[in-house]
Amino acid sequence: MNRLAELGLELPAPLPAYGNCLMAARAGRLLISTGHVPVDGPHFVTGKLGRELTTEQGYRAARLAALSLLATLRAELGSLDRIDHLVYSSTSTGP
Repeated sequence: MNRLAELGLELPAPLPAYGNCLMAARAGRLLISTGHVPVDGPHFVTGKLGRELTTEQGYRAARLAALSLLATLRAELGSLDRIDHLVYSSTSTGP
């Protein structure tokens, strides 16, 4: 059983590229990815933590965005086992 299944997690379908934004690009041994947003079913989760989103909603949104990122990485690499290091940066908050 893989680690995602052990945690009870299922990856969504990878987001398609939109506009001029690729979801991932390779540069040698690096895979650079950006533009992942939280998607809940057919809807994007929008809003700022502390303003439109509660802490609980923000936690869920961050989790959805991370799962979306992992789905893209798996689609690009064929397996998450190929990841040696992951640098993740995210969220802005309201005042």
